[in-house]
Amino acid sequence: MNSPIHILLVSLLLAMPLSGAVRFTVIAWDQVVLKRLEERGLSYVSGGRLRVVDDIHTLKRSPRHRWSGEGICLFSLNGEDPGTLEEPKVVEGERVAVSFPGGEAEVLVMLVPDPREASGLAAKVYDDSSSKFPWGAYRVHNGTGSPLLMKVGPAGPRLLLAKPTLFSPRGERRNIPVAVVAEADPQRLLFSSVWKHRPDQRRLVFISRAGDARKGVLELKVIPERLSEYQRAAERATEDAGG
Repeated sequence: MNSPIHILLVSLLLAMPLSGAVRFTVIAWDQVVLKRLEERGLSYVSGGRLRVVDDIHTLKRSPRHRWSGEGICLFSLNGEDPGTLEEPKVVEGERVAVSFPGGEAEVLVMLVPDPREASGLAAKVYDDSSSKFPWGAYRVHNGTGSPLLMKVGPAGPRLLLAKPTLFSPRGERRNIPVAVVAEADPQRLLFSSVWKHRPDQRRLVFISRAGDARKGVLELKVIPERLSEYQRAAERATEDAGG
């Protein structure tokens, strides 16, 4: 059996950035996007090789990939080599442009519906550094384009969501009331819910404008991650490394 220290070392190795490359995972915003990706596929080119992004879900990251190019990365929606932004090899309706940050980075690519794009999809790129995401915390991404305020708990902080925001309730398992309002109109409630705080879990939260008025003003996507699953993945990586 692997010791906790051994598992921790492997976990740290898995989280280390690869030199000169962007490491990324992919998530589909909803079932409609996921169905299209499952039917058509998703691929890109890195290091001169066509690589396929598979095992995509709506509530957990895909396996991690590495892109070592520069500028804009093209994803192909038909399983073929997408080419480059300057010399694309697939038609506009069969590709998605992804703007990765320069240098080493660890990001999450969210594929979302976008009727303004020829493909009907757009890629939103979020910082996904695991070293800045402790267990028990929430990382909130505001994708609305407008500053929002989030109140956490009856006597908790009032957070300005103008950029990716991390907060850690700390303490034992409990329910936490959450409310979101516009910074420009803090009296108008845009979203409210009760989140379950668990010290052995962490949650990615994505906020967007609702595409369907029946869902309200905002849509929130909450992706839970469990420490036990992370530890099991580290154990499997240790076993694979040991043959």
